[in-house]
Amino acid sequence: MGTRPAIEGGAPVRTSPLPFHRPWITEEDIQAVVASLRSGWLTSGPWNRRLEEKLRAFWGYPTLPTSSCTAALSLALHLLDVRPGDEVLVPSFTFAATANVVVHRGGIPVFVDVDARWGVVTVDTLEPARTPRTVGVIVVDYGGHPAPYDEIREWAAEHGLWILEDAAHALGSRYRNLRIGSLGHPTAFSFYATKAITTGEGGALVWPDQDGIERARVLALHGLSREAWRRYDTGGSPHYRVLEAGYKMNLPDPLAALGVSQLQREPEARSRRQSIAARYREALSQFPGVRLMEQAPWAESNHHLFVVRLQTDVLRVDRDTFLQALQAEGIQASLHFLPLHTHPFYQPYYHQQGSPPLPATEALGRTVLSLPIFPGMDEKDVEDVIEAMEKLLQYYAR
Repeated sequence: MGTRPAIEGGAPVRTSPLPFHRPWITEEDIQAVVASLRSGWLTSGPWNRRLEEKLRAFWGYPTLPTSSCTAALSLALHLLDVRPGDEVLVPSFTFAATANVVVHRGGIPVFVDVDARWGVVTVDTLEPARTPRTVGVIVVDYGGHPAPYDEIREWAAEHGLWILEDAAHALGSRYRNLRIGSLGHPTAFSFYATKAITTGEGGALVWPDQDGIERARVLALHGLSREAWRRYDTGGSPHYRVLEAGYKMNLPDPLAALGVSQLQREPEARSRRQSIAARYREALSQFPGVRLMEQAPWAESNHHLFVVRLQTDVLRVDRDTFLQALQAEGIQASLHFLPLHTHPFYQPYYHQQGSPPLPATEALGRTVLSLPIFPGMDEKDVEDVIEAMEKLLQYYAR
């Protein structure tokens, strides 16, 4: 038994808590937002168009900035024509938004297991859940780690299913040296405060062809014809037509301005997270009581998350108690994720599909812990996390 932890009266590793995440906001970011505000254009306008152009160049496919990743997923399901009663395969090991968007379309989310090594779906976890009512699959890049897309695409094509990639975590990640977003299927990204780049709230939809993105553009602004986006531009027409029953999912210009500025530093931010992850791996791989998520040979993760699995069978406490003890040491960790099929709203969906065993998901849900990893961490921050983990793993060892 090692040093007494702070939760039991010992001295904490840190007296000033290290947050789980702190956005990396620079003076350049601030000036971009100020320039947008001074332009007098607050809704979608010139900065939106600039962000769209830069994102299209980044991924090589038509892209639409949106008010959130959830909005991008919703637009994608609309374009994919998901109808009431359609079954969509969804990992239970994800955030609520991945399944919520299916329910909003009247579809049925069918929960599937993940491969415990990487936290992502594979053909082996998808195929047992497929039925004649299955129309597609939402694939989640967990923590920035891509799924095995070659195998999933081949399987989906064989059964006439579409693929929608929930890449909320994965901006800057690569699959077989191709940027996530450049794989040729619909993909949704998040620019939420904790993500690889941030607009505060926001996201983007990547679509394989321009016709699809133009329809998404119409749907994202009430279903109004495309000229409605430019009706307040100099020389624009105040006339517009309602083409579909659309949504309100466009991104305001000040947020787009922040995104344009942030995107310039994406490689630097990713490099710093990867450096922190490498140090964590070097240190934590030596500690009993904890296992690291694996990295597949096809994957280059942006390390949006750094997730560890506690080996609670060799510790005297469960994951939640360990988390509380880590927070008492001044390290603000988090949980990604509590499986969807265990939540009150989604339990009936899970039971309706026969409550299939999801052993990897349930094991991960009981044991995962996400450590702080963000570009603004200095070396002392990183070493404090390692020290706190070592302290608690030693103290709580059986």
